[in-house]
Amino acid sequence: MNTTNYLVTGIPTRSRMAKSFLLLALGLSVSACFEGKIVTTKVRKGAKLNGVVYTLPKTVVKTDVPIDREDKTPGKFAAFTPCFFPGEKFIMMKSTEFSVDKEKIRFDDSLFLPDTDEIYLIKTTGGKFETKNLDLELTQSGVFVKATAENTNETIDVVTGLVESGVSLIGKVAAPLPAAAISAVDKNQLSEDEKNCLDRAEKEWDDIIDKANPANQVKLKDAKRRAFADTKTFKENYEEAKALKDKIFGLQGRRTDILNTTAAAATVPADTLKLIIQELDASIKKLRTTAFFGVTEKITWNASFRLNPRKPNLNASPTPDPGRMTMDLLTLSAEHGVCSVDVKQGTQLDPRFLIKKQCPNDAPSCRWSDLQDVACKGKKIRLKLESGEDGEGGFNGLTMAEKVLGVSLKEEGERGFYYRIPGRAIAYLYQGDDYAAGELGRAPVSIAQFGPIVSLPSSAGGRRTKYTLALYEASGGMKNFVMGSSALIQKSNIEDLTGAASTALETRGERKKAKQPKDELEQLEKQRKILEEKKKIRDLEKDLEPKPSNENP
Repeated sequence: MNTTNYLVTGIPTRSRMAKSFLLLALGLSVSACFEGKIVTTKVRKGAKLNGVVYTLPKTVVKTDVPIDREDKTPGKFAAFTPCFFPGEKFIMMKSTEFSVDKEKIRFDDSLFLPDTDEIYLIKTTGGKFETKNLDLELTQSGVFVKATAENTNETIDVVTGLVESGVSLIGKVAAPLPAAAISAVDKNQLSEDEKNCLDRAEKEWDDIIDKANPANQVKLKDAKRRAFADTKTFKENYEEAKALKDKIFGLQGRRTDILNTTAAAATVPADTLKLIIQELDASIKKLRTTAFFGVTEKITWNASFRLNPRKPNLNASPTPDPGRMTMDLLTLSAEHGVCSVDVKQGTQLDPRFLIKKQCPNDAPSCRWSDLQDVACKGKKIRLKLESGEDGEGGFNGLTMAEKVLGVSLKEEGERGFYYRIPGRAIAYLYQGDDYAAGELGRAPVSIAQFGPIVSLPSSAGGRRTKYTLALYEASGGMKNFVMGSSALIQKSNIEDLTGAASTALETRGERKKAKQPKDELEQLEKQRKILEEKKKIRDLEKDLEPKPSNENP
């Protein structure tokens, strides 16, 4: 008798396992067909539109250039300031100066444009056994921001996800005297106080003039002559200036008395006392500036400019591409303001920042009919970009974007979402021809078009692949990334394959079993039963036969 171990089905154990694994191997060999994929391709001419298109961004660098206009007006009795406030600085002549406020310069790399050379199509049509879901967020211009996408391949139940009070106390400042009225002051007609004042004032004026630059020396000497034009005017101005000085000192004394008088502090409410002090301070300040020290007024015009940078390409055909790494913004003169705006981007020039007329030979004043057009001689203010950044690439080092470009990544087969690794640069704002010598400000910036474009694989190789992806709008760089994956062949699938194999093999075994010849024991048992049945039949027949009679006649 065969001693091989049998299952209840009658199929040998080793044979059943071997055939089950053959079926499983067949499933694995075609498993790639069951991967859920999100496929993204670059849009080219004639491409079939079977999905959603998006574009990657190009970074635009924006800079704000704040231009200050500072107007200085001397006090009405500025010439007498050394007499009554010795050693204190004061404005000696009327002037206007234009400059860039370095503290308020701003660079912004958050602006962007759609890159029309980098447009991609994400496939949304699925096969007969696929279910696709896509949640894509774009800007109005079609620039990719974030996405959540799923692809379910029902063939093996796999899900692939792819992502996601001043008080006016003084009259109007007197207009400068015309040049013809200038003459010398006769000291013999002055009092001792007036002589001392004149000597002190002239000495301080002369010291300031000697320290001034040549361009201002002429103007300061002219201002001095006008201040001490003649004896009569000097005496009248001295008396008025002295009266104002006494008024200032009187207000300062009153302020001190109020603070030091405990009785006043006790009888006057705190809020009222505070208001009195504030009014006194405002009056003292106004008198000092308008009468002696002068008034400084400053206004600012903020000019904004945008640069769409492009790296030079000396190998471009048919002619080299010089790129776009610098831009002239405007021409600024310290004396005359903004001579010109060199970029036509809709920037509106405030007319207060352009002096179109001036007196002949830079005279401080003249008749209106003598005004002449200004020959505005200024220096260019420029914006410049330099690739790389100290601290990222280091001196002659590589930035991350340059390093990725250098390793020649292989991105073969179907691809998922495309994104950028933005390049880095330093933005310089400078005035003149040398950006190192004339630097006004600098800042590091991220530039999308300075870096490579890379992509995610269309699948992570599992039954279920999920990407959640968010990009920076202006640079196209990776902001957030989450990935999830499930095995292509799971335990449940192995059990299903094994069960299916067992069912098939068991069915086949039953068919084979039905065709096998019966063994000897079964045949004998059947024969015995047949014989037993025959014997029963014969016995029954005998019992039915008539019995012979034994009766005698």
